[in-house]
Amino acid sequence: MQPLVSIIITAYNHEDYVGACLESMINQTYRNIELIVLNDGSKDRTHEVITAYEPKLAERFSKYTYIDKHNEGISVNFNKGIRMSSGDYIKTFASDDILLPQAIEHLVRFLEENSEFDVAYGDGYHILTKETDLTDFEFDEIQRFSNITELKSGYIYEHLLTMLPHMSTCTVLFRRKCFEEAGYYDESLSCEDMDLYLRYSREYQFGYIQQDIALHRIHGDNAGYNPAIMIPSLQKMLAKYDRIHFFRSLEERDQFIEILEWSQRVLEVIDYESRIPGKKGHRLGHRRLLSKIQGPG
Repeated sequence: MQPLVSIIITAYNHEDYVGACLESMINQTYRNIELIVLNDGSKDRTHEVITAYEPKLAERFSKYTYIDKHNEGISVNFNKGIRMSSGDYIKTFASDDILLPQAIEHLVRFLEENSEFDVAYGDGYHILTKETDLTDFEFDEIQRFSNITELKSGYIYEHLLTMLPHMSTCTVLFRRKCFEEAGYYDESLSCEDMDLYLRYSREYQFGYIQQDIALHRIHGDNAGYNPAIMIPSLQKMLAKYDRIHFFRSLEERDQFIEILEWSQRVLEVIDYESRIPGKKGHRLGHRRLLSKIQGPG
């Protein structure tokens, strides 16, 4: 019997993308999946798109739950989904990204065969497109996560302090015990994943597998590239870490400040929204934009 994998998807105003995301879940080669989808108070047609898929989703998955709720934020949604889930493994996922067909199969196999690791993650691509049909989409290798930053295995805390914004978030799979032992997402933060990875990387070994796992879509409305969202959240992380004496040395604190300062420089000058194909004033292609967001480290 395959271990049960719980995938929690949170959606907010992603009517253009959530259908492709759900199709990517349906197309997983791994069979024993629990799917939990939370619509976080979307004001567009996200709810209608999800409900149109419900017959397919209910038939495909071992367990399927949909919650249409008021807006509370991504970390609150992930925590709700995790607490109500029952899988041996947990994957959180954004509704504008795409999971490649063998993703869960690759990740579960790695963790089942390597008990010393509690988190698995892999490779993939940034895709700068609003298109949902990617059948003929041409991937440029500069978009590959592992070509933007080095991805490592083991206790990767020190490595994360050199490349945290480039962690391939959409590829990660956790053992359930990580949340039960080390805590859930910090609901006060908008960059909740970066905080979670820093905390977990001090407790658990991360295993990097050289397989393409997911596609991260950059479309002009990503919260992760919005300086008004990300910079205050990183500042809150720094204040939190100072309060709880998280850093083990001044050098570690300085490295985190470098991440914050790099993020300020890049996010405030890149104006990436105007460079996405399909956006008015599009000026910058895949290769040049991805080269601009490389770093720190």
